[in-house]
Amino acid sequence: STATVLHVINGSHRVSDVLRERVLVAMQQLNYQPSAVARSLRTRVTHSVGLVVSDIELPFFATIARGAFKRASERDYIVLLAEDIEGQEADATYPGLIAAGRIDGLVIATARKGHPLLRGAREAQHAARLPEPHGEGHESQRDPGRRARDAAGGRLPRRPRPRPRRPAAAPRAGAPAPPRGTRAFQAHARKRGLESSPARSANLLQTGGAQAASDLLSDQPALTAIYTSSVTQAAGVLSFAWHHGISVPEQLSVISYADTPLAEALVPPLTAVTMPLEELGRAGVDMLLDELEGVEPHDVVIRDDLRIVERASTAAPEDSTGLS
Repeated sequence: STATVLHVINGSHRVSDVLRERVLVAMQQLNYQPSAVARSLRTRVTHSVGLVVSDIELPFFATIARGAFKRASERDYIVLLAEDIEGQEADATYPGLIAAGRIDGLVIATARKGHPLLRGAREAQHAARLPEPHGEGHESQRDPGRRARDAAGGRLPRRPRPRPRRPAAAPRAGAPAPPRGTRAFQAHARKRGLESSPARSANLLQTGGAQAASDLLSDQPALTAIYTSSVTQAAGVLSFAWHHGISVPEQLSVISYADTPLAEALVPPLTAVTMPLEELGRAGVDMLLDELEGVEPHDVVIRDDLRIVERASTAAPEDSTGLS
């Protein structure tokens, strides 16, 4: 009967093992799949969640998304990827999907403190926030980014140097530059005897890296190293250097935060700081689904030994950098 089939599918009523096996065999022969729409009407659960990122052009968000997709699949969920595009009114759109029952919850991998999306998500409930791979502050996890920035500031590749380096940082978009990240960078620079460590704010794409490199090297042509907040930003720095006849790494070293496969494909291959990006995506999904299952919201700590992957974009400087 229809009722017996429903009991087998939902596991909601006692059915004999023999009858259960007969129903399952018939379902397999008929290639029967329960209707997710019909089930969601009864259970009010869609088994889908949203993942919001700020810019899908950035490789580290792709790695975060991969981790989220994998973990969601393991827990019988799907992930819908959304982009927090400027002017899109994401603060109203995505939390509205939760309220309308189109998704069960939201993983936010984009919003900085004060972003309207966070307020809307809190009001809609069932939202988990990841710290930005390049950002400051967090609500649902600690900020492993701080450790990576500290490591990059204090552990520039250890090779013999004929003279002190004068590194510069091109931090994430926003004005002013991130206070904590900049302070950590400059504090480590001072520990290494580098009093002048200028910083510029730029978007995380190639255009931002090129513009930051232009500003930094125009103001201080003697700089011999630039640290960027993303691999795409570093690609912009490398492009700027190539177009202006600046040899990398002989005249200018470039190191990036949040290592991705793209870093190894650049010319020269890019030195970068590792980051547990895929683990962040998995953790975000776990936090959200655990809450949906009744677990009290809590912070999650991702413990990962961050390290510098040294490639060909860093070396002891041979001569001062200058624009041509």
